[in-house]
Amino acid sequence: MKTNKFFTILLVMMALAFAINGQSEASKTISNENDAQSLQVGRLEGTFMVTATFTNIEFCEGGKCEPIPVGELPPPFKVLFTFMAGKTANDGTLIDTNEFQMTGNPVCTPDQGIWERKLANQFILTQYNFCFDSMNGYGPAGTSKIRASLQLNNRGDGITGRQYIEGFDAKGMLVFIGEVNLAGPRIIAEEPPE
Repeated sequence: MKTNKFFTILLVMMALAFAINGQSEASKTISNENDAQSLQVGRLEGTFMVTATFTNIEFCEGGKCEPIPVGELPPPFKVLFTFMAGKTANDGTLIDTNEFQMTGNPVCTPDQGIWERKLANQFILTQYNFCFDSMNGYGPAGTSKIRASLQLNNRGDGITGRQYIEGFDAKGMLVFIGEVNLAGPRIIAEEPPE
């Protein structure tokens, strides 16, 4: 009889422990959901017409990189960024193309990559593209890797940020570094004139 009481008390204590642990896990889930919801302040998805301005360009050879004079930096140019949803509200994919994409040599594809929310309206991006030698039958000329940080404004209708660009030749050697400031508005839908 005393043994049955002992096991009953033990079972009740175990049940309470599991219940308390279950509530603790549930509160962690709720807390995590609230954290995720609090991050979802601004929606990045959409398309932005951004002005990109080089602040630094370095050409690299043999492991050494030399900056070009500030006066020789190219003029600002336009970039269309399109951000798409991902597996959560805090990440996704992106594609961008710029007005110099198909000019000069090398010719490079549009950039493709991913974005991730770091804070409510702050995001990081990683993108890649492929480049081709237009003077040599459009053979592969290398790739570019672009990393960026972006800030969505409080209205959600504009972004600012900066990019760090690394260009590699067909053998994977670093040949170019660029740093770019970004700023521009979200594109909105408009009806055509009557």
